[in-house]
Amino acid sequence: MNEETIQPKNHFFRVFARSPLRNRLLAMVLSVSVLPLIIFGVLALYSINASHSYDIASIEESVLLQKKDEILRVVDDIKGVFTIDLNLRTRSFIMPESADCVSYSLQNGKEDLDGILFGILQYHASIEEVSLIDRDTGREIALMSRTQTGDLSILLPDCPDEKRGYRLSNFKDLSGLEKFKKARTGTVYLSDVYFTESGPMMTIAAPVFGKAYDGGRAVIVAVISGEINLSLLGRIISETHLGNTGFVYLVGHDGRLLASSEKRDGYYNLLASPVVYDVLRGNDRIGSGGMGYYDGTFKKEVLASGVSIPNLGWGVVAEWPRDDANSIVNIIQNQNILFSLVLVFVVIVMSLFLADRIIAPIRKLQEGTKRVAKGDFGVNLNLKTGDEIEDLGAAFNEMTKGLKEYQQLKDEFVFIAAHELRAPVTAIKGYLSMIEEGDAGELSPKMKEYLTPVSQSNKRLVNLVNDLLEVARQEAGRMTIDVAKIEPASAIESTIEELKPLAMEKNIAITYDKSSARAVLADEARMKEVMVNLLSNAIKYTVGSGTVLIWHETSGETLITHIKDTGIGMSKESQEKLFEKFYRVPDERTKKITGTGLGLFIIKQIIEKMNGRVWVASEVDKGSTFSFSLPLAK
Repeated sequence: MNEETIQPKNHFFRVFARSPLRNRLLAMVLSVSVLPLIIFGVLALYSINASHSYDIASIEESVLLQKKDEILRVVDDIKGVFTIDLNLRTRSFIMPESADCVSYSLQNGKEDLDGILFGILQYHASIEEVSLIDRDTGREIALMSRTQTGDLSILLPDCPDEKRGYRLSNFKDLSGLEKFKKARTGTVYLSDVYFTESGPMMTIAAPVFGKAYDGGRAVIVAVISGEINLSLLGRIISETHLGNTGFVYLVGHDGRLLASSEKRDGYYNLLASPVVYDVLRGNDRIGSGGMGYYDGTFKKEVLASGVSIPNLGWGVVAEWPRDDANSIVNIIQNQNILFSLVLVFVVIVMSLFLADRIIAPIRKLQEGTKRVAKGDFGVNLNLKTGDEIEDLGAAFNEMTKGLKEYQQLKDEFVFIAAHELRAPVTAIKGYLSMIEEGDAGELSPKMKEYLTPVSQSNKRLVNLVNDLLEVARQEAGRMTIDVAKIEPASAIESTIEELKPLAMEKNIAITYDKSSARAVLADEARMKEVMVNLLSNAIKYTVGSGTVLIWHETSGETLITHIKDTGIGMSKESQEKLFEKFYRVPDERTKKITGTGLGLFIIKQIIEKMNGRVWVASEVDKGSTFSFSLPLAK
């Protein structure tokens, strides 16, 4: 038997191959590589989202606090304009001339008041109107507005000429207004925002202190009031944007929109917004813990923050649409997911590669053991792994080497034993035949009865010795095959003629269709040996009467011969072992049928040496079809 070295095969793409060990190794590799990678990817995505949410909250908080500081600076600046300290020789801006007439107490009268009010208007562009209110009477004694040409809006003298004063009843009485009352007590008054055609407005009132009166001690000598246009705050807010579509807006105490960086028509009441609602009650909504998520003023989901301006009752709110705020992180997430998927794919491919590298030598060992189990001891494993598996392969090779030597010794023993037994059993057969034919004298019925089982046993022994000798020749490489161009029909017809008495004895009809027969390359004697074995088996294993059909078919470059019987058939398990040495189908109906279990093994070896193939198709109780192929002769 020739040695054959099993070389490694590429199993890299045999992903769905049945290999529990490979699958377990793959699962282990993936569990220690892909699973941590997936966990890391999920944690990375979570960290990115958490970090991004914190960044968004920080950006919104920074913007809101900056806008709040700018608004407070503007308001404080305006309040500072209305904080006036004067050196007066009297404690009032007007002096009574009579019961109903008054005159200004300033040295230059109207011109001094004009300078004070005009200076306030010129100091800050947001001041639309300024007026002076007498501390004692609550009368508006002077008024100047940007809508006028700069003249004081004061009453013309209407007292008698000699009095040179102004009638007190002609001055507007503001003594009952909240702004006058609070400012007269020394408190700066800021009204709620109200709306005009020119935009949101606010009233401010502050006390006017005089120090010259009462020994230099500062006392309230009047109240100064002004109307403030809040459009400057709108410009502060409008300059602010978040990303591409995020915006900031300012709301008053009642939730009405005062200013926005997003262009809007009309005025909105935003008190329904959760963040607006909280900041107008003095609760800042800033930082990642305070940021809100809801559908914003434009019906888009937004990330919103807000800060309150408690002294004014206002709130500054930032709304950043989620899709815009997350646009950058979405790109990062998509890149991270894509990278993770590529990495997982690479890890899986590498895991498959590593698992197959580990399994490949084990699979080679498995294939080698299967071949050894079938009696092929010429297997030599070429394992170069540099580890214990290579040592195992070397031990396997030593084992097959020893088995091969044992097989050779056994084959030689069987060959010698069969050869040595053949002569005496043949001699015994000859003498028994002579005795049965009466050459040693007439046999009594009792002697015939005793000789019959002896003769039958001798025939079985002769068959066994011949089969053993044939197997020994094959395994020792001594079987001779003389392949030549032959006509299979002649070998088959002679075999049918030879076995016809056995078939007639069991009432079995043999039909041979030679219409498709063609010349083949085979050994005619061996061809007949194959047919004798297959046809005799078809007859022997058909219980009672039946039929045997023989026909041919051409397939490619081969001629296939079929032998179909109506016998007992066999299971699939038996079919898998049928051509092994000494195997016989385990069936109660076959126990009385004599045989060595070597015939089908022998014909398989013969047909394969003639470059053919033999196989069987069978079902229990439905018969069997044995088929063999031989190359066509050209």
